[in-house]
Parts: sequence; structure tokens; C-alpha cells
Amino acid sequence: MAEGDQYYQLTEKELAGLKEKGRQSFYLFAKGILGYDWLTEEIHKPLCDMLQDPNNNRVMAVLPRGWLKSTVCTIAFSIWLTAYNTDLRILIVQNTFGNSVKKLSSIKDQWENNILLRTLFPEALPGKNNRWSSDALELNRKKPSAEATYECAGTKTKVTSRHYDVIIEDDTVAPDLDDLTSNNVIPSQDDINQAIGWHRLMYPLLVDMLHSKSIVVGTRWAQEDLISYVRDNQPEYQVYERACRELKGRIPHVAGECVYPERFPKEVLDQLERSMGPYLFACLYMNNPMRSEDMVFSPSWFLFYSSTPARSVRYTTVDMSIYQEEKKTKGDPDYSVVMTCAVDVFRGEKYVLDYDRERCSPNRLIDLIFKHQEQYDPAIVGIEAIAYQRTLLFYTKERMRRENRFFNIEPITHGRTSKEDRIKGLQPLFSNGNIFIARHMTDLQSELLSFPIGVHDDVIDALSMQLYFWKNVVLESEVDDKKHNKNYRDTLQFILDEIEQRQHSTNHQGDLFGITREETKSWQSLSQAVLMESPIQRHFMSKVKNPLERPRSSWYRVH
Repeated sequence: MAEGDQYYQLTEKELAGLKEKGRQSFYLFAKGILGYDWLTEEIHKPLCDMLQDPNNNRVMAVLPRGWLKSTVCTIAFSIWLTAYNTDLRILIVQNTFGNSVKKLSSIKDQWENNILLRTLFPEALPGKNNRWSSDALELNRKKPSAEATYECAGTKTKVTSRHYDVIIEDDTVAPDLDDLTSNNVIPSQDDINQAIGWHRLMYPLLVDMLHSKSIVVGTRWAQEDLISYVRDNQPEYQVYERACRELKGRIPHVAGECVYPERFPKEVLDQLERSMGPYLFACLYMNNPMRSEDMVFSPSWFLFYSSTPARSVRYTTVDMSIYQEEKKTKGDPDYSVVMTCAVDVFRGEKYVLDYDRERCSPNRLIDLIFKHQEQYDPAIVGIEAIAYQRTLLFYTKERMRRENRFFNIEPITHGRTSKEDRIKGLQPLFSNGNIFIARHMTDLQSELLSFPIGVHDDVIDALSMQLYFWKNVVLESEVDDKKHNKNYRDTLQFILDEIEQRQHSTNHQGDLFGITREETKSWQSLSQAVLMESPIQRHFMSKVKNPLERPRSSWYRVH
């Protein structure tokens, strides 16, 4: 018996009965007629019933990857609606036009190759005059229309002056490359904003803004995404949400139990969590972004300041990326970052004062360095001394000479320590409440929460460079303790601490060691007043002719 012959052996009455059962139950239609055997009554039937309900014109389905949410909401539901009403117009929207074309291809495949579907609905099959292409499909209609039965679009596609009975936004927040092995694995904030913007402008495209259907389908990628926007701002949406592991212990489930063991048993979930990390797993399979206990950085650790310390030492660090003009439109290139932080000299607490994050040329990056130096007067500006970053160090010094504007700039080396390990070094500082940030620093917060699988880590890399300087900061309490130590008076640190004290006692607001450039002539006399008879001290002063030319040490300047 040839494939499909069994359907022709059904009587007209039996075919009519099956057709009517499909009308009454979208779940039966999707599983029995379209052949989606993986659908279950426990997971997918409630979703099918919600979509089928004529009173639900606003539906949002939030399901993990691989749970057939697009199969049900986009492919099967579109076919079910138009099989019984070929005059409907449906728009399928995804993050990119190419991805929406793939969904349309699945619908096309059903109409062309599903023998049972073609047998039950011969009146719907397209004729020679109907559009039947990769981006638009038109069934046999009773009423002519400018729009096809199914059309597709991306969040950047212009669809003005078009009108649809149903609009399905399917994973409009997703990486451009839907491949978990690629570097571009997490959507950027621009991608999220693009999806939210498209959704907000979607309503004029509906034929009837009150009764036409709007369906949002998605997986969680971030805490502030399209799903959170709809949930927080549009209560008219009926929400169907499930996670791979039971969260609330609903009967008959218990907390932690696998909800969809047919496709995602415990061993598969465990493997996925190990391979992709806790953050990404929490997003894609638990619909729970930024709440995994195993995250490197927790949002509960974020402390926000309203004021900065009265006395602090400041440092500026620079993370330079390769600037290529053509990269602006290809992928998601890295940013260059200039960051200035302050350390409270009394309590040791760290404050992220400011940072600039741009895709910029080296000349622009040097402008930002000079901006931070002028605005915050850091004790040191640190630049990575690896690979091409060395050139930035050279040209920054050249500009200093050209403008006769000098400040201390130092190369930063990391040895064999990887970037990931450096960033992890910030974890105890955040967990112990030792780092304060500003509430508006959303890029910093986002990178911390998505580390180590986030698209970008440029801001937190610049922050990790601060560790290079923080470890050498001497707090006021430590200076007091050292003064009682007899050996301390024979160290270079003693000289520096004494100079620091003199600076504050005379209310100097100057340059290096509290001495202004106008006061450099009296440098020798000040040093003689501070120095004792130690040979180490005399040797130090013989080497330092001018405070603008000094060796690297654990010194610091207090503001």
C-alpha cells in the first residue's frame, strides 16, 4: 500500500468526523493530523487549549528550548487556523527575517507533503494563481487580499501599511546565530530593545486591535527582556509558563522533578547544565534568568552608593579592543573601556566612579583617558601591556609630551593569569560588600550577571585590572600600625607616608606626593626635612630628582 492510501480508504463520513474532531481540539489536530507525536497532555494540551479559546486574543507562551513551543504556537496553530478559514492573514515574526523564513518553510512542508492534511482539506490547497514562495504562502481563498495567508518578518523588517488577523512573535529575543557553540550566544541589549520596540508598534498592524490575535512565544535570555516587559505592562496577556524542573511542587510533581522526561530526563538536564553553565541553563531551561545560586556574581551582592568617600585614592584602567569600522555591522564586536575607581583609605571599600564604554578608534580612546585624568586626577592610569595594547601606551605618552600634560601611566601585566580568573578575583569583594557601584551602571551589572557566558566582558575586565593597584593600597590604619614597628622606619614606605602626612597638614592640593608643579623646586628641601639618616632613604632621594619621575612602588595619592 502506497503512503497515504490508507487515508483514501476512509469513508467521507469518517473523514468528515476526523475533520470535525480536529476543529474541536487543536491538540488533536496538532498531534493526530500534523503528526507531532512528541506533544503530551501534561505539557502541551493546556497550551493548545489556551490558544484555541476564542476569548484569548492575547497569549504568551514561555517554555524552555526544545519544548516544541514554536511547533505548537507558530507552525501548528497557524495551519489549524487557516485550514478552517483560508481567508485569515498571519504574520510570523522572529529576531531575523531568515529565521522567520525557516518557520514558514515548515508550514509549507506540511501543506505540500502531509497526505492526511491534504486529504482532509482539499479546498484549502493553493492553485496556480496563489503565491507560493519562500517568504509568502497563499492558500485557496474566497476573498482576495493584498497580504498572503502566511507572511514572515524580522524585528528589523518594515511592514508598514500591512494588516493581519494574527501576529505571532516567536523568539524575537534570541542571538543572531541560533547556535549554542558560537561566541554570539546571548542576545545583546540592543537585540532586546529591538524586540520590545517592535512589539510596542505591532498593534496598528492588526486588522482589529481588540479581537485580532497577538501571540508572544519565547525563551528567557535576560531578566529585563520582552517577556518581562509583557508581563509587567500588559496584563491582558494570558501567560503559559513551564520549566524543565518543577519549581513549586505542584501535584503530582515535587520540587526538582523533571517535567518533560520524554525528551529531557534528569541525565540530559544535568549534562546541559554542566556544558552551558548555571546562568545560561537557568535562562533557557528554567525561565529563571539571574537567579541561579551557582552564578559567579549574584544580583543580591550589588551595593549602590549615593556618595563617594571623603578621602580616597583613585586609579584608572583601560581595556582596549581592536577597532575595525567594518565590525560595526558584523556580529557584536568588543568595546573599549576606560574606568576610574576610588578606594576609601580608611575603610578599604572600593567605588566604581565612572566608566566610558565605546567602540572607538585608538585616538578616541586616548581622548577618554585624558578626560578621566582631568576629571578624577587618578594616582595611576593603567594600560594592559600585551600585544597591540602596547602601542596605546606609547601614543598616550607621546600625547602627554606634546601637550606638556604629564600624569603617571603604567603598563599592567597579568602573567599567566587568564581573563576569566582575573574577573573571578572580584567575586569575594562583591560577596563581602567591598565594592560599590552606581545604580545607572547597567552594562556593568549585566556583564557581571552573565559572566562567564555573556557576549561582552569588557567593563568587568577593566574592573578586574583595578586589582593590580588595589593590592598595593596602604590604609590609614595600616600606616599607624607600621609606625610602631622599628623596622618600618628604614623602608621606602616610611618616606612616602611621611610625605603624605606633610601634604595634608599643609592643605596642599597638588600633584605627586601632594606637591604642585610650582613647588617642585622645593622638593629637595622638603625631602631633607622628612628623611632620617637611613642609607636606604638617602639612596632613594638621590634617585628621585623630581616627583614627576619616580619608580614604581606601593605609594598612593589621597584625595
